[in-house]
Amino acid sequence: MKARSRGFPGAFTTRRRGILLGLFAICILAVYFTDVWLLTCGFDGCPTPRDIQTFQPDQGGRILDRYNRVMGRLELVRRVNVPISAVPQFVQQAFIATEDRRFYQHGGLDWHGFFRALAANLKAGGTRQGFSTITMQVARNTFAVRRYPARSLRQKLAELRLSRLIEHSLTKQQILELYFNVIYLGNGVYGVEAASRDLFGRSVNQITLPQAAVLAALPKAPSAYTPRRHPQRALDRRNLVLGLMVKEGYVSANRLRDCRRRPSKSRRISGDRRIRTTPSLSMQSGTLSTPSSRADRRTSSTSRFALLSIATLKSPAIGPFAGKQRTSRAKPGAEDSFRVR
Repeated sequence: MKARSRGFPGAFTTRRRGILLGLFAICILAVYFTDVWLLTCGFDGCPTPRDIQTFQPDQGGRILDRYNRVMGRLELVRRVNVPISAVPQFVQQAFIATEDRRFYQHGGLDWHGFFRALAANLKAGGTRQGFSTITMQVARNTFAVRRYPARSLRQKLAELRLSRLIEHSLTKQQILELYFNVIYLGNGVYGVEAASRDLFGRSVNQITLPQAAVLAALPKAPSAYTPRRHPQRALDRRNLVLGLMVKEGYVSANRLRDCRRRPSKSRRISGDRRIRTTPSLSMQSGTLSTPSSRADRRTSSTSRFALLSIATLKSPAIGPFAGKQRTSRAKPGAEDSFRVR
């Protein structure tokens, strides 16, 4: 019995050491696996700097005639891309003050916002605040779109990795330009230009400061803050945005009082006709609706022998990161596929 009791502590120590070594090896493998997962953007491959720099948000497929003139668009995306120079400074400031006030100071991840959101969520016992920056929102709406379930850990890690790549590949102004063209602003509309036409019936470079605040209020919850369905809630959110602009020094207090007295009325008619400047191709009926002008009717008559250019941008979650353009010459008899009314 004495011999057995003497040997037991040694055997227990050996077993405990083996367990600790096994746990240590598992931790090393987990860290290695996580690093490889991040470096490869979830084993799907990360976009190259050239992919990021040449990325163009999809505006839907285009149908061109033999003279390279736009005859129609495939109604897939309601978006109108604009350069950053077409977005007024106060519009940019409204979004920065609301969505990412330290946009020019961080490199893709705002650590102040991260720890603030972490403390608030731990205190509330659930998710109450987010820490997404403008760069992370760009990543979410471009290269990480629908890659993983929303608000999942994998999605956030992918956004963080991609935001770092975007910050290294683009300037801050280029990131802003991409953001203003990819952000979803409700009613099936993407980008500030399309949203401005949809809500106010005018281009984004023609809107007022209160209207810019309405647009900046939408990214958080587009359906909840749309002025069409919830005018009072949209007004309160607009005033909050204006207050944030005052806090950041973009707007004076005197101008704030004047802006709060102005109503920001939105048009109730559908923005479809304002956003779409060319005839559209219905994917369900397969017919091309043409304008009534004689010139456009003459253009439509050549569609049988037209050069159909359908510009498609594959989802990064499915295929390549950069969009590709496919062209094919329509053959006689192709009117069965594209009927002209």
